[in-house]
Amino acid sequence: MTLKGDVSLVNFRSPDGGVYPPYDYIADPSRRITDFILTLPKWDKAEPVPISVWGHGLGNFKELTRSGYIMGDRLGMATIAIDHPNHGSRVTDFDSLKEPHIALAVTSPLTIMQLLGMFVQGTVDHNVVISSASHILPQVLANWENPDYPNIPALDGSRIIFDGLSLGAMLGVAIGATAPELDGAYLVNGAGSLMQVFSESTFWDDFTSNVIPQNMNGAELVFVLAMMQHYVDIADGNNFVDWYREPPSGRLPRPMGMHYSLGDGSMSNDATRASAEIADLPLLKEVIEPEANLRFGDEGRADFENGYGLVQSGYGLEQAEEALNSLKEFDIEDSLGLSDIGVLGGLAGIGTDIPEGVPFADYLSGFLGENDANKIDGIVDAIYEGDAEDFLTHFNRGGVEAVQHSIGWRCEVLNLDVERCAKAKEMAVVDAENGGGLDDLIPGGTDDDRDLGDIIDEGLSNVTVTEGSAGAMEWMLLLLLVVVWSARQAPLKKLPVRG
Repeated sequence: MTLKGDVSLVNFRSPDGGVYPPYDYIADPSRRITDFILTLPKWDKAEPVPISVWGHGLGNFKELTRSGYIMGDRLGMATIAIDHPNHGSRVTDFDSLKEPHIALAVTSPLTIMQLLGMFVQGTVDHNVVISSASHILPQVLANWENPDYPNIPALDGSRIIFDGLSLGAMLGVAIGATAPELDGAYLVNGAGSLMQVFSESTFWDDFTSNVIPQNMNGAELVFVLAMMQHYVDIADGNNFVDWYREPPSGRLPRPMGMHYSLGDGSMSNDATRASAEIADLPLLKEVIEPEANLRFGDEGRADFENGYGLVQSGYGLEQAEEALNSLKEFDIEDSLGLSDIGVLGGLAGIGTDIPEGVPFADYLSGFLGENDANKIDGIVDAIYEGDAEDFLTHFNRGGVEAVQHSIGWRCEVLNLDVERCAKAKEMAVVDAENGGGLDDLIPGGTDDDRDLGDIIDEGLSNVTVTEGSAGAMEWMLLLLLVVVWSARQAPLKKLPVRG
């Protein structure tokens, strides 16, 4: 079942979205509270269940990607999630420049601080949510009563992990290292070295670089890049990743599991390698490409080393040709009229309120027409099955071995029920045989949503931002990926997303 409520946050963002020294709290009623969802497993035992704090992908929102929620139900875990800044319910409708959707926040130099501030504030936000989930939420749930649900599981606030995907994993390197209450973090296709991720990603040329004025000379460009590094550095996980093994005084080490897709053009493999090397993660079997600078980098370790380890996924070549052909056959400029920037803006404004039980293609057809909606839906399906050139390897993360490794990590770190763990690994095989994966699931089963008591203004007096030591991206972003693909197939055409 799924419960909903509100939680207080601690805002450090200025009106332009940036977070600046001296990193003082900034009172802003529109940024003081956000909503959360809490999913609970079917549970018939007396002992409380552990908690996963879920960090969703770029362009996604907390209700869409169900992988963490389904896995939590299978393993006997609760999952709580909020939207990242500039995502989902946190996008400001009343002021387009206050907190625009991330797809629009990277279209102009006017919104450069929205991008950078998102990482800093998002790290703070999840520290707050983790603290609330650990210290406050168990009692709030214990006090919640509903005659229709007599067997609500209790929450164990002493067993809590962070679970990040894509953008959630980029944020998660720092979150996992800095949140005192965590037992560990499992991060999929995301790492530290944020400026390296920005500049080496497929999105840089045609997407993220729009925050830099296009008429700059070389010296001015270097200055802006250095400024970006300066303002995002405080949230760069690679400034904190050594804390997983060697934490500050008074804290215990906590395990870090990572997964990366080889050849991922959206999330640089080099950035993942940097995080893994600093955290001293061993490479796990099966080794597809050796990693000379990691322990067990040639042969691979059989399993996690007390929760520490890095997992590889391959290229998904069996699905690549089909996905590539679909993209080549689909002329997105002619089909959607994207020579007009207003059309892209219209897509960004479609919103996240997909009605319960409505297929994705049916939902899009009201905006794009039935034929175009079905084409996009088919392309998205093909993309999710595997690799379609370099940037689409980002979605090649749901293979049986990868999912089973992530299950094994949770079972080891949280000491979960052995029978549930074995069954969950079996279900990963069934998912693959049925042609579906956890990441393919669109919201379902939310008819049981109930309101939970809010977590407002509790336990937040000691939240601060301090200096450090010094990559689902889902359906909306997939549309932008196709725009990028179209532009690269026809380089003489002007890309409409460039401001």
